[in-house]
This record gives sequence, structure tokens and C-alpha cells, in this order.
Amino acid sequence: MRCRFRFASLVVGLFTPVLWLFSLQVHAEAAPTKAVGGVQGMALEKVVMLLRHGVRSPNQTAEQLSESSFRPWPDWGIEPGDLTVHGAKLIGYLGRYYRMHYADLGLLSPTGCPTEDAVSVWADNSTRRIPFSAQVLVENVFPGCDLRTGFMPQTAPDKLFHPVELGTCPLAVGRAEDALLAAVDGDINQPMRELQAPLEFMQSLLKVRPRGVCIGNLSACGIDQFANAIRAEPEGIRLEGGLMAAATVGENILLEYVEGFPADQVGWGQAASPEALGKLLAPRNRYLDITKRTPYLAAQHGTPLMRVLLGALDDQSGQTPQVTVPPPGEDFVAIVGRDLHLAVIGALLGLNWTLPDQPDRHGSGVTIALERWRHTVNDQVYVRPVIHYQTLSQMRGAEELNRENPPGRVVLTFPGCEDDAVSGACPLSVVREQVNARLAPECPTVD
Repeated sequence: MRCRFRFASLVVGLFTPVLWLFSLQVHAEAAPTKAVGGVQGMALEKVVMLLRHGVRSPNQTAEQLSESSFRPWPDWGIEPGDLTVHGAKLIGYLGRYYRMHYADLGLLSPTGCPTEDAVSVWADNSTRRIPFSAQVLVENVFPGCDLRTGFMPQTAPDKLFHPVELGTCPLAVGRAEDALLAAVDGDINQPMRELQAPLEFMQSLLKVRPRGVCIGNLSACGIDQFANAIRAEPEGIRLEGGLMAAATVGENILLEYVEGFPADQVGWGQAASPEALGKLLAPRNRYLDITKRTPYLAAQHGTPLMRVLLGALDDQSGQTPQVTVPPPGEDFVAIVGRDLHLAVIGALLGLNWTLPDQPDRHGSGVTIALERWRHTVNDQVYVRPVIHYQTLSQMRGAEELNRENPPGRVVLTFPGCEDDAVSGACPLSVVREQVNARLAPECPTVD
């Protein structure tokens, strides 16, 4: 049986001619006698995923990056910010694993195609790497089923993913500035002192690029002394300066590693180890904590998307004049976005995590999976949050994922649900109440 999504707005023609490069052969495997990751006394009914797109090239050209270092950056050979073939392969491996894993848990059939209403996949349309990644994912979760990713026409950004920039959930500039300052204890350069050791290591790799805006009014400085600044813009508020620059540098070196660049090219031959990458990613993790996970900023950036995720857990969907909402799907929902979406949704869910052997908490392919379980005795519905991700070694080596080599997996628990939780799963009603209290009431609702 061939199945298609029933999305009103599909723009797949732009991507279809090249997607065949990224499709992978899927081999059916016999289900084990006991599934790993189940919840005793419960049956899995649905999974609602939010994941980041696959490995990309840096968003800047090598020439643009040269402003950050006297040492030359490598040329990736593709357009800035594009999904790489290696990155598409990794997303495909994740998709294959999700089919096997959730078939083992009794949610999906091990082979064959789903019914028309069972699956929903939606992607941010702001850059082509995101729909690319979503299409690779669905082709590998459900191979041979002719399923297509839904996303809005690329004539304008999707307000579901960019509510602040497009005015759907506008920021109050003063309140946003106060939120940023509160996150750094009132001192905008506090993170630079907090991260002194990682920043000094980063500066040792960059080999000094003098800057004119330095902490302490120095006449010139490297990235470890580059001052921060808050800039208000019509589409939002930005934390610019040293921490933002360090976040970009750290991620670009990480991308070299997971893409499989030779060790002597990763951070100019000085960063091809998990230990070095852990230092380099510390500024990026801190930057996302400050700019996206701060409660007010998370609410403004994430409320429409969070409402869609909650609606999918309830099998509800709909549209408002301001936000188009994808169908909820009966069994499997995947929404593909960017790192900032993982950060804001994690904050709105009240979840924090670290990932063993993956220093980037919001890295390529990292997935927040909200699993809906039903208790077999009291018939109550529960939600369990799980983070799936590929480890550094799995990404760098393009390792296939299977039961013997599964991706990293961290089972989380919702705070404040200790008295009601069962094996880490929290009643959906409790989760909904907690999350709704964190949302921005002025943002559009999903009816």
C-alpha cells in the first residue's frame, strides 16, 4: 500500500530531484523477544518527536570565517549551511533505528507502510537543509511508502517556527533585556569569566584576531576577552559579541569532526578529541541557555510550537489565522527544526539534559521524543520524555544504528511529577497543566 500525507501546503518539487542521493537501503530485522525501553504495565500509543536537522556545512564561507582567525578555515565544497551527504546519511540511520525501536515497543509494524492518518512529518521552511533532513528521515522510517514531508511554501518563513521574528509573539524589548540580564546575574560579561578556560583554549586555536570591542576597554583582544552586548532589533533581541562568536566557532569545529574531516584538519589539528570538543562547545551551550532557555524568551519563541506538540499528544490539530498547524498523526509525529527549537521546547517542558559522548546538547539529529503511554490497569495516559542522539564516534564514523549499536538515549523525568510518575512517565494531564503555565498567553492558541 502506498500512503501520502494530506498536507495542504507541500513544496517538494524543489527537493525531490536530489533526495534520492540520500536514501538508504533498509533491511528488516526480526523483533527481539523483549523490547528495550518499555514501561512496565503500560502500552505505547504514540510518539511525538522534535528533532534538529542533520549535519551541515558552516553558515559562513571560509572567507567570512577568516575574520575570526589568522589561520585559514577549510573549504567544505558546498554552499554555506547546506545539509551534507554525510549528514543525510546520519539522519537516515536515525530514521531506520526509530522504525526498528518503535516496532520493538509495539507502536509501529516492523515492515510495510502506515495508514493514511497514522504519520505526520513537518519541517521548518527557513533553510533547505531542514526539509531535506525531514524527507530523508521519513524515507528511512517508512521506506518505499512514497511519503512526503510537509512544510510551508518558501515565499515566507513559517510562523510556527519563527513567531518572534514575524510578530506572532512579539517581544517586549525591556522585558527581554531584563530576562537576558537576569540570566547572567546582571553582568553581561559574566559568561566570559565563567568560561575563561574554554575561551582561552579556543583563542589558542584561533591564534589571536584583534578586536576593537573588548572587556575592560582594552585596545585589542582575542575571543576570550571580546565583550558582549545586547542589541534590540525590530524582529527580536540579540546577545552579540564574544559569547555568540565563541558559540559559532565551537560548533564549526564540531562540524568538522562529525563530518569526518581528517584529524589534522579538525581545529587545525588540535581539536580532534572528545575532550577538546567538550571545551569548545561549552560557550555554545551557555549561549543557548541564556538566549533561548530563559523563561520569558523561551515562552515567546516556543509557545506556538509547544501548543502543536501538546495538541499532537492529544490527537488534536487545527488552524488559526496566524499559525498553520500540521496534522497530528495517529501513531508517529516528527517535527524537524533547528537547535533553537530544541532549546526553547526543552525549557517549556522543564527539561534539562547532558548527553554522554556528545558535548552539543542541541546538536545535529538530537531528538526530543515525547512518548504517550497508556496504563493497562487504570487506563490513564502518561508521557515519558526521551532524548535520542548519535554519539560523536557514531557520527564521525557514520556508524549504522541497530540493537547492538543503538544511538545514545537519555530517559528524562518531568520536574514536579514525582508523586504521580510511573517508571519516569508523568500523567499527560499533569504535563499539560505544567507546560501551559509556562506559555505566553498573548501568543495565538490552537483551536
